[in-house]
Amino acid sequence: MGAAVTYVVTAGNAAAQATDGARLTLTGAGVVFEGFAGAGTCTVCPPGGDTWTVDLDTIPAHGQVVITVTARTLPTSGATVPVTATVHLTAALPDAEPEDNIRSLSHIVDGTPPTVTVIEPKDGGTIQPGRQQVIGVAQAGRGAPVALVEYSTDGATWQPAKGTTVWKASVNVPEQGTITFHVRATDGAGNLGPVTTATFTADGVPPVAAILPPEGVVGGEEYEIAGTAYDRSPWGGDLEDVEVRIDDRAWTPVDSLFRTDGGYGWRFNWSLPTGESRMVHIVRARAIDAAGNIGEPVSMEVTVDTVAPRTTIVYPADGSWLEPGTTQVIVWGWSEDDSGVAGVRVSLNGGFTWAEAMLAGDAHTLLERFLPAELPPMTEGDRWSLWAFAGTLPEDEPELLILARGTDRAGNTERPGDLVVVRRALVRYWLPLVMKEWLAPTPPTPTRMPLTATPTPSPTATSTPTPTASPTPTVTPTSTATPTPTPTVTPTTAPAVDVSGARLDVPERADVGDVVELRLTVPNRGTAGAQLEVRFALSEGVEPVEWSVSGGDVNYDAGSLYWAVEVPPQAEMEMQLRVRLSRRGIYRWQVEMRDGASGAYVREAITLVPFRLYLPVAGRGRGPL
Repeated sequence: MGAAVTYVVTAGNAAAQATDGARLTLTGAGVVFEGFAGAGTCTVCPPGGDTWTVDLDTIPAHGQVVITVTARTLPTSGATVPVTATVHLTAALPDAEPEDNIRSLSHIVDGTPPTVTVIEPKDGGTIQPGRQQVIGVAQAGRGAPVALVEYSTDGATWQPAKGTTVWKASVNVPEQGTITFHVRATDGAGNLGPVTTATFTADGVPPVAAILPPEGVVGGEEYEIAGTAYDRSPWGGDLEDVEVRIDDRAWTPVDSLFRTDGGYGWRFNWSLPTGESRMVHIVRARAIDAAGNIGEPVSMEVTVDTVAPRTTIVYPADGSWLEPGTTQVIVWGWSEDDSGVAGVRVSLNGGFTWAEAMLAGDAHTLLERFLPAELPPMTEGDRWSLWAFAGTLPEDEPELLILARGTDRAGNTERPGDLVVVRRALVRYWLPLVMKEWLAPTPPTPTRMPLTATPTPSPTATSTPTPTASPTPTVTPTSTATPTPTPTVTPTTAPAVDVSGARLDVPERADVGDVVELRLTVPNRGTAGAQLEVRFALSEGVEPVEWSVSGGDVNYDAGSLYWAVEVPPQAEMEMQLRVRLSRRGIYRWQVEMRDGASGAYVREAITLVPFRLYLPVAGRGRGPL
């Protein structure tokens, strides 16, 4: 059967005279009746029935009678049982009709006992000797809440714990050996839950931690401190945590604690202070075992250097020229750092690619071989370091954009310093931007050449010779003068399509993070419309913000802008583009076109050397295509 329930029924008489013959009818839903006691006679009361009839004793004037009925809920699979008990009171009044009075009571019967769980220490774990606390939780489910939690260390003597749903119990732990802990809970319905038992081992020996020393000076933005730890008693016991303290700061738990063959390993990520050059810090570590024992802190001195080297380029000088035919360039300079220079890297193309330079004695040997006139003196000590680099020149670059950056022994790498621009004395041809197959079949006309190029001699234009006038004959009376012929010139026909004036305009200065505006202009000076498919390739580090083009729709994909447009004769196409520069360095822009009618690539339809704009952080650049 289910849970026991007791009902107390009180019948009152407010009249000025006693009442005889009052009768109670009890009806239960979800419950059956088992017992009766009180002022009355149970006339129809089958045991286990859900309907009983009780004849009450005389109810005195202005008085009452009380009866008690015990019941039990029906069996159910749920933790709680919904129950309704109804009492129907019928009483005969003098000189009047019998009077009815009905009362119903619906309630929930909780027949499920609560449960308790030990949280800390864990069952089978360790605990420190002396007066310690055991912590746990109790749950009552959907029924009455937990009313009491009791604990015992011998299983016979019980005492209340502090709290109910979360509880604490204070116990005495011996210096060694084990302790068995018992705990139970009672809910508000009187249900007593089962006893939960946990066993703890006394552990009074603190754990040990160790710090792995770094390899020299540490630098950068973050340094990972690593170490080991283990619990000495009981051997191989659990560790709760490892904490690290930097100088006089608070103790902080490590970022990771993991098991190893000999105990535990740990790691702590230390955000290094900025702007420090060879500053000494005290790093401490301590371990805490599962019993709560805190080990003795261990300490170590760590030297921090977060200041990057300072590197300068001495040779070649900014704005200098290389002789024609030069295939190799020598670059050298100095790098300074308090922790010593570990390496210097050099770029000849504004930071797109980097190569390692030679240091100290190797650098001196290189300069002694190739630049004996520029040979600097040897220095002593680690603060200053001579560096040198021998690089092969690219064939098609008109200038070198030289940068250098150093890395010290603490791992700090500086941002590239001042840009050194070295020009090459070479000849480069820029051909006019003209669609050959669209030219009229007439002798070509001279085209304007960009200022930055050495023009290729154009074929001599053939023009219609001007006739020479014949000498005026001597006038005689019998003859007339021959008129002088008028010279005629064959006019030169303009090309059908001429977009040789294509031009890209850019700002003269820019910095990292700036949004700059570019403008591509393609005029058609010919007599026929130009159907173009244009590709505008953006340099790495360029983020397009917005764009627009007259007479066409622009698509963006994989770092390039594409659009098709028709440029009428004597009109021009203009494309405006706003981009954000996300890094330092040299930016390159490349414009290529296709014949919109045939789809032929630009180099088949248009003779064009791609325009390249070199734009340093504080740069320059504007020019024709």
